[in-house]
Amino acid sequence: MVTVAAAQLFGWITTAEGLGKILGEMLGNITQEPWVFLVIVNVAVLLLGTVMEPIPIMILTVPILFPVAAQLGIDPVHFGVVIVLNLMIGSLTPPVGINIFVTAAMARVPVMRVARHAMGFIWILILVLLVITYIPQVVLWLPHLLYR
Repeated sequence: MVTVAAAQLFGWITTAEGLGKILGEMLGNITQEPWVFLVIVNVAVLLLGTVMEPIPIMILTVPILFPVAAQLGIDPVHFGVVIVLNLMIGSLTPPVGINIFVTAAMARVPVMRVARHAMGFIWILILVLLVITYIPQVVLWLPHLLYR
């Protein structure tokens, strides 16, 4: 809860100072290609996910990244699924990887043993992340089917 509170405070400060808008514009100026933007988002959120909890990352990054994604024509549902899968992979990845610690505690085995066995699953999840990132129809077929 402390990290969430700190993220809220940092989010308020960045909003008051206009830092989110500046960072969003800077990111929008780097590229006008949606796939390049998604590469940047995937790398940044995966790296953040290895050292922070998912909720503070969402509080800090989504208000900055979402307007740029909307400007580039990326579907909000697709963008949300990409962010959530990135955060889930980050929660499995050491050093912070909270899910690894919980699993190790429940199984009463060393954390490194669980982390070593989880690596195969992490590589598969990264492959799935690449598929859903660059083939948005995989994510959007059901929403499009339901909301036509």
